[in-house]
Amino acid sequence: MGAIRNLRTTWAVIRTVANWPTYYAAASGLIRRPLVVYRLRNGLSFEARPRTLDTAVLKDVFAREVYALPGFEIRTGDVVIDIGAHIGLFAGYAARAAENVTVLAFEPCPANFSLLVRNLSRNALSNVRAFPSAVSASRGVEALHQSSNPAGHSFHFIEAGQPSVSVPTVSLEGIVHQHALRVVNLLKMDCEGAEYEILASSIPEPLGCVRRITMEAHTVDAVRTPEWIRRFLEEQGYAVSSVAKPGGTSLMWATRESGVSLSPQTAT
Repeated sequence: MGAIRNLRTTWAVIRTVANWPTYYAAASGLIRRPLVVYRLRNGLSFEARPRTLDTAVLKDVFAREVYALPGFEIRTGDVVIDIGAHIGLFAGYAARAAENVTVLAFEPCPANFSLLVRNLSRNALSNVRAFPSAVSASRGVEALHQSSNPAGHSFHFIEAGQPSVSVPTVSLEGIVHQHALRVVNLLKMDCEGAEYEILASSIPEPLGCVRRITMEAHTVDAVRTPEWIRRFLEEQGYAVSSVAKPGGTSLMWATRESGVSLSPQTAT
């Protein structure tokens, strides 16, 4: 099964990435320059850092489409909030998924945010608004612990030898009020443990206006686990499906929309 799964993923990458030899050279550590451009067959292109998890995130978003469970497709006119926008891969995916989509993308790491802005510009994604902020329980300033994995900066996980940087924070409630959002059609979160304070501080509102959630849930401690997220969302009226990943994380999908049937997922 593992070999078949790997072949399917390889074929998905080849179908998705026009310069797929460059992708695999970068993923294998054969490219030494600091940046590489991945050109997708759908016309999008992204600057990314070889020898980092930028390549894995691109694969997950575009080739494996891990956020696009049936019923979670982005539709015409949708409002999407992207928390943990990284270098703009999911924001780009969402912005091109349908007509008249609005994406609000939040990324606190300065290096990631710089690439995010460049990637939005190179793809002329004027329907994405990018903010150099983290999302947390409230507006303020917090210490973001940096990681050797540029997709892994966190308020909660400290990596030995890596510095911290002070970053501004906003709350989900603040985002909804500032942008006068009546409905958030899709909330995407990959924020390395901050999902707990974001969700816990958002009931009953603004979580009440969020129709669908797609996220990565991380284990922070014995209490803050993906199972806590599942129970919390079910208590708020969401139907929830998830698949466990290595390292105490889970991919999770939650919906309040009728007509969407969620079944237990399997790893791909």
